[in-house]
Amino acid sequence: MIFLDLKTSGPNPEKHGILSFAVVDSKRAETGSREYYKSYKLELGRDKRMESGYLEMYGFEERDVRNPSQTKKPKKVLKELVEWMQRASEDNLAGLNLEKKLKFLKKAMQENDVSWPFNEQYIDLFTTAINAYKIERVEVPKKGKGIELSFDQILWSVGLERVEEMPSALEDAMLEAEAYFRLVYGKNLIKSLRGNFMEVRGFENYPK
Repeated sequence: MIFLDLKTSGPNPEKHGILSFAVVDSKRAETGSREYYKSYKLELGRDKRMESGYLEMYGFEERDVRNPSQTKKPKKVLKELVEWMQRASEDNLAGLNLEKKLKFLKKAMQENDVSWPFNEQYIDLFTTAINAYKIERVEVPKKGKGIELSFDQILWSVGLERVEEMPSALEDAMLEAEAYFRLVYGKNLIKSLRGNFMEVRGFENYPK
């Protein structure tokens, strides 16, 4: 599976653009390949808007994302992604809340006349986590009648946590891949994230 994460300049793919994205190939990570991930920072075109707070949330500054010397042109980046995908063992996407992220990526590829390299079906980490909790008889956090489960809670349940104060797309993509493998297979995927804790734990002691 190819785990994808991206950061954007706002919530609307019709108005806002991609600031950065990263992909992690779980098959290549398992075999120890040095090419198991790719990470990019894109130039935000003048026609793309920026929602208040989004750049600060992801640790970007406008002068950098609008500056060609600090970033890469989207078309060049997307073509490199397609080339990287041609060496991947499969084209199935996975990640957290992928539906909205894929709208941004598809929009960018359409605007830059780059062919879509992925399978149209995908695996969502949120659903995977809930199913894993049911199997392990772990009570899913709720608010009222609905589920209230964050990415940080999913990570905590399998002994992981974000390290960066403003997590990058690469850190989140790696954590999503590692969390999935711990939830589904009970094993470590990425060497740099090795740890002894592999069992799914309940949320009774989750720090408030």
